[in-house]
Amino acid sequence: MASDPLAIRPSRDQADKRALNGAGVETPFSYRILTFLLPVPVKMVDPAGDTGAQTK
Repeated sequence: MASDPLAIRPSRDQADKRALNGAGVETPFSYRILTFLLPVPVKMVDPAGDTGAQTK
């Protein structure tokens, strides 16, 4: 029975990270860039509840 590549990946990644750390090689925090075909609407919300409206 063949090994499941998805099951092996985390342990292999950890072993790679340990080997790099042991060699003094810094690795940056991983991140992912998402791209979308169409514009994605974004609504800015103030966590304090301020709507930005000015009152007199």
